[in-house]
Amino acid sequence: MSLIIGLPCGIGLFMLAEPVIALLYASIGPEKHASSGALLEILSIGVIFLTMVQAFTAILQSINKQFHPVKNLAIGLVVKVILSYILIGIPSVNIRGAAISTTVSYLVVAGLNLVDINKTKIKINLVQISSRTLLSSAAMALATAVSFMVLKSVLRSQNLAVLGSIAIAAVVYGICLLLTGAITKEDLELIPKGEKLARFVRK
Repeated sequence: MSLIIGLPCGIGLFMLAEPVIALLYASIGPEKHASSGALLEILSIGVIFLTMVQAFTAILQSINKQFHPVKNLAIGLVVKVILSYILIGIPSVNIRGAAISTTVSYLVVAGLNLVDINKTKIKINLVQISSRTLLSSAAMALATAVSFMVLKSVLRSQNLAVLGSIAIAAVVYGICLLLTGAITKEDLELIPKGEKLARFVRK
């Protein structure tokens, strides 16, 4: 469920980084839209890893392994500080180094948490549980790119094109989740009022 939510959010932000910045912060100007969008593209990947960190942390805490997430977060913090120091000092990278180090640190923490989980009786096959969601997210990414380009040329408004493409992407993603079987009845029931949603999906 975390991947079902986190993957499209991260990929969607990546696809529409600069237009989203322009929509939210219109007054800062095109130049800052571009530079901020470049940072958001990097951080959007971090959203996916952060989602995994949260889920894996909850799993470890539920099996009385509370120390492991704290230890792994500490390691991730060290990675972030070292990478930030190195990358920000490179003129061609500069402030992007902070975004890169944040994303890498979340990746490291997520990976360490997964390793600790798989050392217990709980085994998580990340490829198996994410493959259908990745396929659905890829279809959504394609729909986002095409719809944004078409709507921008038709509506002559980037902001409306962003909102329209997000709506279209959400519909395409939801349909793909059902077609691929990435989301199950049990998954739907985890969502508030999920039983009603599950009945609607069955119909």
